[in-house]
Parts: sequence; structure tokens; C-alpha cells
Amino acid sequence: MLSIQESLNKLHSSKEFKDYEEQNNNSYLCACFLIFGPEEQGTWQLDYYNKEKHEITSFILSEKIEVKTSEEIFQKEKKDVEELDLKKLKISFEKVLEITEKLRKEKYKHETPTKTIVILQNAKPLWNITYLTASFKILNVKINAITGEIIEERLESVMGFKR
Repeated sequence: MLSIQESLNKLHSSKEFKDYEEQNNNSYLCACFLIFGPEEQGTWQLDYYNKEKHEITSFILSEKIEVKTSEEIFQKEKKDVEELDLKKLKISFEKVLEITEKLRKEKYKHETPTKTIVILQNAKPLWNITYLTASFKILNVKINAITGEIIEERLESVMGFKR
């Protein structure tokens, strides 16, 4: 699995991104997203926000770069999405997985992950890690991407999301 920086380098050197950038030169990275499982590596999805158009374009970095343009932004009030400045990060993807896995093994050792969802967004910046487990539960852990501090953790049944 490529790191976020390797994925960004791959994206920025691609024809798809260069074509996008010509039409959206004021866009910036706002989020990174990844889903993977024990037997699958997953690929990064890198989201770019265009302030003028108030839209997000997602780049999925599989073998061929897939572009999903003009995604509606779900907000109660229309406001700009903050830029994700990767230079501010002190806690790497690998380190955040170590932190969440240590927490899982200490407090939730009977919960076996079947899928892991990783979101990096600029809400501090924040790592948001979600494990979908074999017992149909969701373990969600939010970690400050600068300090490594666990901000929030919660374990819920998948059935609780029906409400």
C-alpha cells in the first residue's frame, strides 16, 4: 500500500490530475480516505476542494486513476472546506494504526476487524479510524494528527445505526 505522500506524488504526476488542475487551479487537498481489510491493501482516495465551485473532486488511486467530480458537500450551512496541510502532521498513517491497534488489543481484544476505514481530515487535523468487526460492531477512534492524543473512542453495534 502506498503512503499518502507516495499517492500524492503519483497523482500529481498523472495526466488526470494535470487536466483537472488546468480547470481548477484554485483547488486544494481537503481529505484522504482509505478502506482495507486483512486480505486487501486498499488504495487511497484523495479529495480536492474547489472554493469557487464549492465542490469536491475525488481521485481514487488504483492501477488507473479514477476521477469522481462534483460531489455534493453535505453541510447544514454552506461554508468553505478547510485545506489539509500534510506538513502539519506529526503522526503518520503507520503510527496512527499502531495507536488504534494497541487500544483495540487492550480494551476491545474480542473485536476482530474485518474492514478498516481511515479518514484524514482537517478538523484539527484529525485521523478518524473505524474498524468494522466480525461481531457486527463498529469501533471508532479519533486521534489528533499532530499530538497523537486519542480524542474520542466508541464501540457501537452496527444495528445501532438503523436509528
